[in-house]
Amino acid sequence: MYQNLSGSVNNTLILKAKRNEIDFEKTITYSPSSYSMDVVIRQKNVTEKMVDLPGLTISLGSISLNKKHPEDASMEFKVINGDRITKINVARQMKEKISGDICAVRTRYQMYYFKTDRPVEFYVENKTSIINWGFHVPPSRIYGGQERKVPFVMYIGPSDYFVARNEINDIRVLAQVFLLQLGRFIFYILNAIHRIIPNWGFAVIILTILIKVIFFPLTRSSLRSMKQMQKLRPYLQDIQKKIQGLHSLCRRK
Repeated sequence: MYQNLSGSVNNTLILKAKRNEIDFEKTITYSPSSYSMDVVIRQKNVTEKMVDLPGLTISLGSISLNKKHPEDASMEFKVINGDRITKINVARQMKEKISGDICAVRTRYQMYYFKTDRPVEFYVENKTSIINWGFHVPPSRIYGGQERKVPFVMYIGPSDYFVARNEINDIRVLAQVFLLQLGRFIFYILNAIHRIIPNWGFAVIILTILIKVIFFPLTRSSLRSMKQMQKLRPYLQDIQKKIQGLHSLCRRK
């Protein structure tokens, strides 16, 4: 079990523990104005002999999928390894292990993002609608006085695109559907207008006018087509009457 022996100094929290010949140290560096944290887990051999380190399992989070929290029902689990992106349906998958260096868990309001310095084995498991995820570090061997470091970066905060993009460099973990991108672009323009005119009502009105102006050529073309169809309507009705007359004449014969 870790013990907080140092307290929080300069936005850094150090937790320490010891097991047999191995010293464990977990360093968490955070910022009060950020949702991101840097984490380094160290295992140091304090003896002069070689030691075999067992595999290390690091739990990263847990979410309960139940009817009381419908916002978590649309949970998306994604692992990235280079250019390969793997998505998992956690509601159907009981247990899965995937190699990668990025893991992103996204719900309607929250995002959990983890990035390691090298590919590891991420895991996700569904136990009675409770989703647990983390990653495994394989066993290794270290000599006396040496240490094994497991550094990773994590973001735990809103899944809002305009918040997350400021702290997550890889936009592949964010939704890239065309309609969502269009909505983000419109919202970006609305925010720009609001900075100039700090009133949301007037900002929406101005944005609506801008959209009307931009799409005016299409609207004008549509109106012209409707007017041309109105001019052709009497001729079309006359043709329809003649066709109906021919049908009635053929029936009489």
